[in-house]
Amino acid sequence: MDNQHDENLSSAPPLTSFCYIWQILRHDGIMLAFTSHDRNVAINGIDYHASSGLIPTSIDAALGLENNGPDVDGILSNNAITDADIRAGKWDYAQIKLAIADWDKKTIIDDEMSIYHMGAIRHDGHHFTAELEGISAALLYPIIPKTSPTCRARLGDAKCGINLNKYRCRAHIEKIEGERIFITPAVQLTPHYLAHGSIKFLSGRSCGHKSAIWDNDVNSVKIVDMPYASAQVGDMILLTQGCPKSISACGDRFENAQNFRGEPFLPGNDLLTRYPNAI
Repeated sequence: MDNQHDENLSSAPPLTSFCYIWQILRHDGIMLAFTSHDRNVAINGIDYHASSGLIPTSIDAALGLENNGPDVDGILSNNAITDADIRAGKWDYAQIKLAIADWDKKTIIDDEMSIYHMGAIRHDGHHFTAELEGISAALLYPIIPKTSPTCRARLGDAKCGINLNKYRCRAHIEKIEGERIFITPAVQLTPHYLAHGSIKFLSGRSCGHKSAIWDNDVNSVKIVDMPYASAQVGDMILLTQGCPKSISACGDRFENAQNFRGEPFLPGNDLLTRYPNAI
């Protein structure tokens, strides 16, 4: 009986040795690698760590332009993905490369990795779910510019042509009150010039985090998304002016009206409904 049992085991097909592997590249340059296997796996010189608390959901691969990106479920842990990092925005729009690998042969199946970007993240303090967007997600947005009375360019991009270094300044945090940060810049700020601009943290626990600015006065800024329990007095920040995207600001403040990407004097749809002047 024992011999027959051993023969049955020896003739049984081998168990699967497939597993998920994925690389996550954050915008601050940190790259993390994980695997669904119960042990660490080294493939092509990269160590993929197990027990990361990350579990990819089912993947629907199909022809077409639909965004079939999977979700990633996970448990917040101290050494991989923390609640503080998620709240600080360090995982926003991170690039994720996902593949199926053979942990026994230490190879990637078909030598290909699917590329996604991390979309909306939902978390409750102990568990999180992140939506992964494939490259087809970019096709959900308009690819042909529409006419608009305001400028469609981003301040400082190739279409705008402005050198942002002229409109930036570094400062240190002097005090924090709610969503308002009091600073000690080298020069006083011009009120309202930082509205629609950005603040980037250059030191401290929030290093690398970037947020939009609501408004400012001569020595403080009110920001949209305060880093959760991270910003501290003494942290260095980089402040960048904003643009209201109006032709007047483009010409008067930035002296860049020639690159204005809008149609401020184009008649609207109401032109079609106007009555002709009576004779």
